[in-house]
Amino acid sequence: MSNSQTIGLVVLLGAVVVGRVIGERALQNLSAEQKTRYLDAFSALRKYSLLPLIAFVLFVFAFPGRLPSWAFVSGLLVYIVGYSILAIRKMRSIGLPRTYIQTYWIGQLTQIGGLLFYFAVFEGWVL
Repeated sequence: MSNSQTIGLVVLLGAVVVGRVIGERALQNLSAEQKTRYLDAFSALRKYSLLPLIAFVLFVFAFPGRLPSWAFVSGLLVYIVGYSILAIRKMRSIGLPRTYIQTYWIGQLTQIGGLLFYFAVFEGWVL
């Protein structure tokens, strides 16, 4: 792994951690009732949310070298953005505060930014 790819990986991991911290801090601002509604509403979604990602990864490994890197990253982005949109709709439907939803979205965008930066480094577009 080259130095630029190492930097890209560090930025990606940092973005994931920062995005998670943003989300966790926002979660701490919810009332006990809101947290309960949140956990109840997302129990089924959490159970099945990894199935599309697992199917996508299995597809990639089943056909090694046939999927260009841009298609792989595009698939990941579609999964992340799609899950985020479903989550935001669910949050709105259970009446979570707008500030929480906005903070959640900022955390997701931080993680997406890290992924895009890593992809750009991997492709040699930056650094």
